[in-house]
Amino acid sequence: MSGLIQDVQKQVWAACETICAGISEGNKTEDPIFELGIDSLGLAELLITLESQFGEGCISVDEVMEDPSVSAIVSLLLRKGIVESPSTQSKELEPVSPLIAEGKLSMLGGVDVAEMQRSSASATPQGVNSWVRTTHVGSLPRPSGTSLEDIISKQIEAGVDWMNDGEWTRENYISDALSRISGIGGNVQTTGECMCCMPSPSDMHDVPMFARRFTGGNGLITLNPARVAKADVACTGPMAYINPESLFDSLQPFLDVIGSRDRSTCFWSVPSPGTLAVFCEDRHYGDYSKFAGALAEVLRLEYEAVAATGLVLQVDAPCLAMGRHTRHSALTDEEFQEVLRTNVDLINATLVNIDPAKVRVHVCWGNYSGPHHHDIEARHVWPHLLRLNARYISIEGANPRHEHDWEYFAKHVAAKFIELDKVILVGVLDTRSAHIEHPELIAQRLLQYVKVLGPGRVVASTDCGFATTGKSAAITEDIVWLKLAALGEGARIVRQRLVDVGAPEPTSLVYSPTGFRVVVFRDAEAEACPGATELICELAKRSWSLDVLPSGAGAQSGFEQLKYSLDTPMALVALGAQAATMACGVAQLLESDRSVSRRPHTIFTFGPQQPGAECLGAAPLEPEAAKAAAAEIQARMQRRMRFDKRQLMPSGSLLSPATPPSEVDVVVVGAGMLGLYMAVTLTRRGFKVVVLEQRMIIGGIWSMYANSHSQVNSSEGGYSLKDILGESGANRDHATAREMITDIGKLAKEVDASTCCGVKVVRIAKQGDGYMTISQTDHGGTHITSSRGVVLAINDRVGIPRQMTWAGQEEFKGIVTTGTNDNLAHVDWRGKRVVVVGMGAFAIENTRTALEHGAEHVTVVVRRHGTVCPKIIDYLNFVKPFDPEFQHDSTTNIKQMHQWSSLYRKSGATIPECWPEEIKHEGHTISVSDLWFVGHHMGKLCTKVATVDHFDAGGIHLSDGSRLDADIVVVCVGFIRNTHLCEKLTGSDTMKTTNYVDKHLMYLADAEIDHGAFNWFFGSSVLEYAKFFTEVYVAGLEHEEQVGEMLWGADLPTTKIQERKWSGFIAASSKLLKAKADGIPYFADAAHNQVERRTRHFYNTLPPVAYVKSNEAEWVELHTRLNGGKPVPPELQLPYFFKDAASWCEPKAPLA
Repeated sequence: MSGLIQDVQKQVWAACETICAGISEGNKTEDPIFELGIDSLGLAELLITLESQFGEGCISVDEVMEDPSVSAIVSLLLRKGIVESPSTQSKELEPVSPLIAEGKLSMLGGVDVAEMQRSSASATPQGVNSWVRTTHVGSLPRPSGTSLEDIISKQIEAGVDWMNDGEWTRENYISDALSRISGIGGNVQTTGECMCCMPSPSDMHDVPMFARRFTGGNGLITLNPARVAKADVACTGPMAYINPESLFDSLQPFLDVIGSRDRSTCFWSVPSPGTLAVFCEDRHYGDYSKFAGALAEVLRLEYEAVAATGLVLQVDAPCLAMGRHTRHSALTDEEFQEVLRTNVDLINATLVNIDPAKVRVHVCWGNYSGPHHHDIEARHVWPHLLRLNARYISIEGANPRHEHDWEYFAKHVAAKFIELDKVILVGVLDTRSAHIEHPELIAQRLLQYVKVLGPGRVVASTDCGFATTGKSAAITEDIVWLKLAALGEGARIVRQRLVDVGAPEPTSLVYSPTGFRVVVFRDAEAEACPGATELICELAKRSWSLDVLPSGAGAQSGFEQLKYSLDTPMALVALGAQAATMACGVAQLLESDRSVSRRPHTIFTFGPQQPGAECLGAAPLEPEAAKAAAAEIQARMQRRMRFDKRQLMPSGSLLSPATPPSEVDVVVVGAGMLGLYMAVTLTRRGFKVVVLEQRMIIGGIWSMYANSHSQVNSSEGGYSLKDILGESGANRDHATAREMITDIGKLAKEVDASTCCGVKVVRIAKQGDGYMTISQTDHGGTHITSSRGVVLAINDRVGIPRQMTWAGQEEFKGIVTTGTNDNLAHVDWRGKRVVVVGMGAFAIENTRTALEHGAEHVTVVVRRHGTVCPKIIDYLNFVKPFDPEFQHDSTTNIKQMHQWSSLYRKSGATIPECWPEEIKHEGHTISVSDLWFVGHHMGKLCTKVATVDHFDAGGIHLSDGSRLDADIVVVCVGFIRNTHLCEKLTGSDTMKTTNYVDKHLMYLADAEIDHGAFNWFFGSSVLEYAKFFTEVYVAGLEHEEQVGEMLWGADLPTTKIQERKWSGFIAASSKLLKAKADGIPYFADAAHNQVERRTRHFYNTLPPVAYVKSNEAEWVELHTRLNGGKPVPPELQLPYFFKDAASWCEPKAPLA
C-alpha cells in the first residue's frame, strides 16, 4: 500500500508543480496548498487535473478545503477507494463536439414559426451620416425637361436628409391650394369680379428707385408699387373643398419615387389659412375672422389628406411675419398682435386631428429682395409661434435683417418658454442671394442655435423656398444645388465640432433598437383565423424569439413561464378578448415582481381598448393586414429602444455655455460618466462645481465609441447609476448602451447649468493653496478658473481605433471596418462569414452581435487568447458576501473557478495560455459572454492564433499559411491612447496610488486591470471604483487637516501616471479602510455603505436564485438562437455549470 501512496502522492505533487512553477524543494506535502503559491484559479485547475487522472467527481472543493494540503488530498483519494492503482485513470474532460460540425443539428425538428428567419428589420435611418439633419423650405427651381426623379436624385446627391418634391407639379403654393377651394377666382377676369391686387410690402414704398427694377405686373407680390400685380383670387362666395383628386394626382408620383428610393422622411407643403388670406381679397364674408375661419375649415381636409399618406405636413405661414408689412401694414402693432393670435388659433384648429410630431410650420418675412426694414421684430413673433401645435418650427436665420434673432430665441429658451419637444429648422442659407455661403459660415450660424438648444433640436434649413413660383428666376438651378451642398458640408462641420477631440465621427445619430421578443396570447377561436397565423409568422420574422400561450392557461401560468425568460424587451400581443385579459394579468404580475422580471414590456391588443394596453384596431383577417399589424408592433417596440445622441448636449439657460466661470470650489475636467458622478456628488455636498468638456456633447466613451448593441461588461448592479439617481428599478443585466447613456443623461441634467461644453483645458497650474485651470474656447479666447481643487476625469485608455491595412485589401469585395461607434449598425449579418481580428472587449462584443444576428460563422484571429468569463462569474464577484476585510470566501471562489475552467473544456473554447498561473494576460481585460462558450459548442465560433498576412477578393490569408473565407472583417486591435494628457495638463508624470497628483488634484480615470483586481469590493468595475474614490475626494475636502497626509502626503506610494495599475488602487484603498481603527471612519464607512447599497440593489432587482434561473433560461435560448430559431434537445446542449451558484451567495447577515 505504501507504494500506492507514494505513486499517488507523486501524481498530486506533479500536478501542483505543473500549476505553480514557484514550488521549491523546501516545500512539503503537509504545507497548505495556498502556501505553495496556488491561488483559487490554480486550485480549480488542480481539481480538474485530478479528475482527469482519477475520475470525474473523485474529489470536491468542500473536501479539499477541510484540509488543503497535498497529503490530505492523497489520503482522501485513498480513503474514498477511488484509487486502485496509479494506472486507473479516467479520460480527460472532453469537450462536446461542435454540433454543426458533426451534422447533429440535421436531426432537429423545427417549430411552427421559429424556422422563419429572424431579422432586425430596421431600415437605415435617414440622415444617418449627419448629426445635424438638413432640409429646405420647399420650392426648388423647376426648369423645363426636369423630371420628379431628377429633383429627388439631386436632393440626395446634395445631402438633403429631409426632402420634398420641390413643388415640381405646382405653379406656386398659393394657386395650387386655391384650385381645390370653391368660391375663389373664376372665369370672370374680363369683368374684374375676381381680380384683386397682390399685397405690396410697405418697405418697397420707401425705396422707389430700387422698386423700379421690378417690372412684372403679375406674380404673388407687388414689388414695384407703380406696376401692381393682380390675380383672379378674390373670394366672392362661400368656400368649400372640391376636387381632392387633383391633390392625390400630385402626391402619388412623389410617394412612388420616394418609396422606390427608400426615403421615408419627406414633407409636403400647404399654405396656412392666414397666408391664403394675405393673398386673397375677401369680398364675401366682410370679417377677417370669419373669412380666415372659413379657409381653415376647407384647409383642414387638405391637411388631413396629406398627413394620411405618412408624409410630414409643412404649413407655410408667412402670414405670421410677412403679413405685418404686406396685407396688414395699415394696422398698429397692437392690432396685428390680435391678427397673429387669430392666425395661430386657426392653424391649431386645422391640425386638431394630426399628431404634432408630423407637422412643421414655416414662418418668414417674405422671399423677396428688398430692404425689409419694416419687418416686425422676432421678439414680437416668438411668443405666438410657441403656441403652435407643431413639433417643428422653421425660421429665418441667414437674412441679414434677422441674423441676430437667435439672441431673442436664446432668451426664450432661457426663460423655458420653448417646449422640450420643439425642434427648430434654422434658415442658414439666404434664398435671395446668389452668393454660395461658406460652410464655415453655415456652421457658425448653426452652432449659435445648437449651443442654446442642443443639436437634437436643431435642423439646418433655408430661409425660404428657392422658387416661390414656377417662373421664379432670381436664383438659378446651378446656384441652388451648390448652396444645398454647402448646407450639408456646414452640418458636417458642426458634427465634427460636437466630437472634436480626435475621436472618430459618430456614424449614427441614434442608438438603433436592439432585439425584442414576442409573446402571443391566443384565444381558441383565433387559432383558426388565417390572419392570426399570418401575424404570428410576421412577428417571428421581426423578433428575436416568439412564444405562443393559450389564453385559457391563466395569468399566473403565463407569468411562471415568462418570469425567468431572456432579459430583453417583450411585446405582449393579445389575440382575443380572453387573451387580452390574460396579457394584462401577466403584465401586472411581471410589474409587481421586479426581482425576476425587469424586461420592459408593452401590451398590444385588437378590438376594444384595454387599460394599460395599446390598441391596434380590428384584428387582422387578411395577410396584408397581418403584415401591417406586425410592422406597427415592431415600429412601436423599436421606437422605445432608440436614443438620439444629439440630446447629450447641455441645454441650460446660459446664452454662451462655453464660457467657464472665474471661480469655483472644484473644477471637474471631463463630462463622461465618472466626471458627472463626481460633479453631482460634490454639488449635493454643497460645493460649487464647474464641468469642462472639450466636446459639445457629454457622455464620454459611451457617447463616442459605443455601438447600439454594446452592453456593459459588468453585471447591472456592479455598473449602475440607479443609486445616485434615486431610482429603485434596474436596467437589463449587462445594461445596453441606450440604457447607460440614458442614465448618464439624467445625471448630467442635475449639473446642466454648471457644464460648459466646447471648452479645451490646456493647463492646470498651482495658485497659492489652490489651482487655476486655463482653458480655451473656439470663439471666446482664453479663460482662467480659480478653484480649491481639480478632478481630472479624462479617459486615456480608449482613443481612436487603431487602423490596420494589409496587402490586397483593396481587392476584397466584402466589408472591412472597426467595430466601434455603430459603423456596422446597418449591416445585414445573416448568412455572413465573419472574421474578427483581435480579442479585446470590442472583439468579443462584435462576435456576439454577428452571431446573434444570424452570421453563419465567426472566426476570431488572435495573437494570444484573451480571458472570457460567463456572465454568472461576474455576477458572483459582486453578489457573494464579503468578510470584514472585503475578501470573498475561498471555498466558493474555488468552486466558481472550477466550474469556469470545466466550462472552457466542455465547450471546446481554448483556455488562455496564461492559465493557471494568471487569470489573464498582462494588458488584457476579461470579457463577459455566455455566447462565447455556447457558440464554440455549436460550431458557430472558433479562434485561430495567427496574424493577418494579406487579403484576396473573397477572404484573408493568415501568417500560418491558412486562408479564411470572409464577407465581413471586423478589426478590433485596440486604440491609439492619449497617454500623456494628464502629464501635459499638470506637469507631473507621477501620482499617488490614492489617485491624487497633488493636494485636492485627483486623476479619476481607468487604469490597467492587473492581477488580483477581482477579489475586492469594487472588483474590476470602473464605476464602482469611481464611487469609492469620489467619497475619498469629498472626505479630503471636508476633513483636510485630518486626512490630507493619508491622501496626498509626500511619503505615500507613487506610481508613474502611464503605469498606474488597479492593484495599486486596491492597496491604497485597503490602507484607507484600516484608518477606522485610528478614529478616521470616513473611508471604511463609505466602502461598507457602497457595498450594502449595491448588494441591496442586486437582491431587490435580481437576487441569486432568480439570476441563476434566468441565466439558465438564457443559456438554453442561446442554443435556439444560434440554431436558426430551432430548439436544441437538452442532451445536445452545452451543460449549464452553475445550477448551485445561488447557494454560494448566502449573506452572512440578513440584508436590511
